[in-house]
Amino acid sequence: MAKRKRDRAGTSKGKAPSPQGALSLDARVRSTLSAFASTTAWRTVLSVMVAVLTYWTIAGGVMKSWPGPQVAVVLGIVTALVAPGWLAALTVALGVYAVGAMTGPAVFWFVGNPAYAPQALVGWAILAAAVAAGVSYVVEQRWLKPDWLLWLAIAIVVVNMWAGVITANREGYLEANTGLAVPSLEQIIETGNAPEAMKTNDGLYHLVVVRKLKAGESYYPAASEALDRDGSGTIKGPSGVLNLREPLLYWFLAALPSAMAVFVAYLMLVSGAAIGILAALRDVVRAPLVLPGIFAVLSWSIPFSTTIMLYTSELWMGTLALVAFTLFAVSVRREPWRPWVAAAVSVAVLAFLVREFAGTLFVGGALAAALGPADRRRWSLVAWGVGALVAAAGYVAHVAAVQPFLTGAPGMELLGRGGIAFALGGLTFSTLTFGTGIAAVLAVLAYAGAVLMPDVGRRSFALVVLVTPMVLFLFVGNGALDPLSGAPVNYWSESFMPVAYACIPAVFALVPGAVPARRLSGPAAS
Repeated sequence: MAKRKRDRAGTSKGKAPSPQGALSLDARVRSTLSAFASTTAWRTVLSVMVAVLTYWTIAGGVMKSWPGPQVAVVLGIVTALVAPGWLAALTVALGVYAVGAMTGPAVFWFVGNPAYAPQALVGWAILAAAVAAGVSYVVEQRWLKPDWLLWLAIAIVVVNMWAGVITANREGYLEANTGLAVPSLEQIIETGNAPEAMKTNDGLYHLVVVRKLKAGESYYPAASEALDRDGSGTIKGPSGVLNLREPLLYWFLAALPSAMAVFVAYLMLVSGAAIGILAALRDVVRAPLVLPGIFAVLSWSIPFSTTIMLYTSELWMGTLALVAFTLFAVSVRREPWRPWVAAAVSVAVLAFLVREFAGTLFVGGALAAALGPADRRRWSLVAWGVGALVAAAGYVAHVAAVQPFLTGAPGMELLGRGGIAFALGGLTFSTLTFGTGIAAVLAVLAYAGAVLMPDVGRRSFALVVLVTPMVLFLFVGNGALDPLSGAPVNYWSESFMPVAYACIPAVFALVPGAVPARRLSGPAAS
């Protein structure tokens, strides 16, 4: 039997190679060389893509101090973890930082500021290149594990975000147009005293309700009375159920002992949700390619967590929706999978009891279960169905509790006309850390990433969560307008944008070499 054993070229031992075997061997060698060359080229392409997205998502304000060099360090690490060698890493990091610094979201750093002169930018670009080359060499020599460096990059961004948010919330500032001193967010939360211009802000309304609960009032009377927040007496109470949010978030915020506790609670939630994307997508693309999605969520949260918008229910609901999505995504590739689905359903219920927009989570979960593996279908459908019933029961109780306080007062109609401008405006709402142009590009990548999810479960879940609100926004709006431009203000998009940004890394799967060697296999990936 051994003498007749054939090798991979199609020849038998002791015999001359057949012409067909020789041609096959030659084709294999050429194919291998071609694959090696293309892999190197594609890894370079990937490194450019991930470097650009990393720069865009961290250069606009996430760094607490010395943003230039810190961005350079993170950019260098991320680039090195993807590039095919130290020279490619050096070149890509140098080029991306140099071009990005002059065109990206951090261009405001050096406009009119001598500390950020062009020569400083050149120095930071060189630093990014040096870090990229050094990290690439260290990884090639196996002195450090790539995962350690990946977590170092995440840690730098998270620590800076926490420091920046907490510091900003404890400091007052001078209003640019009027020169008036504006108290810090911490002072506003603790005292309830806000500038006159903030008195009609929805976030302040939520704060007023929380302060009433802290004083011992019941939620529904407090929330109804707080609608007269400008003291004019023109608003006597809610005209409809949608005027009052479900009480869960208010009870939670009122239970926290201080403004600092509120800051820490949200930072813990959004940091955990963002880092969870790594577990959710690690089988979709290689781990370093997930980092732009994590950074996008963290940077997106900053304008909300440093203003009175921190008290809006859409913000907390949207972050909880990301947690539910990541838990479900982990269930797709983990055994045992049932605890992960149960956890996703539980978080979806919490999100719904914060804001009813989270109903899309149950629709997405049920659709994913119906289209998913047959051996999981029944249990998953029951789990999502039970969760939907619990959420519906909570909402029915809320509707019943609101009824005694409805007044039908004019001027409190919540719903207005939607439209294309309102829908698209949600994709770039309050994206100060990106800039409108970059936010629009990130939104396109997010929806493309949802379509490119490799399995029907994550794909259907993500598309339901991202597409349903956009369709709704074409017909229904919130009536809010920007006081300066008059453009519609779609703050409702806070309820799904974290999930959108989490889908961005899936776009990399289009590029050869981006998919992990051991991609998810088996029925769960159907």
